[in-house]
Amino acid sequence: MRVTSPASGAGYDATYDIFIDPTAAPTNRNSIDEIMIWVGYRYNQPLSNSYNSAGQAVPYATNVSLGGNVYNVYLYNWPGGGYTMTYLNPANPGWFSGSLTPFFGYGESHGWYPSSDYLNSVMAGWEFGHGSYTADSWGVSGF
Repeated sequence: MRVTSPASGAGYDATYDIFIDPTAAPTNRNSIDEIMIWVGYRYNQPLSNSYNSAGQAVPYATNVSLGGNVYNVYLYNWPGGGYTMTYLNPANPGWFSGSLTPFFGYGESHGWYPSSDYLNSVMAGWEFGHGSYTADSWGVSGF
């Protein structure tokens, strides 16, 4: 595992990053759609189709109950097609435990992708904003 930490005042988000696509394991591109479940964050903001006058991302929906937690949902439609759907837990708990089914169902019910699409990958990790970072160690874990 690599231990990396942002500098004081630098932004980050801790997220489950899920990729779905009409094709199983596309080889010539990334999956078309991305679901992000933000479980911890500081200063970063999700991609969004709209921003307010202060430059802050505006959610597609707020206070959406999924799997026993409440999320603000942000939607970004990529110019070439496909979506990034970000589910941000405003409680900022730093962890997630539960089924992904409610998140898939929410996107399907809003017509962002069909239920026939393939789940191509599930990852978890950090995304860092601008700033300095310190890497203390490396390692790998699996399941």
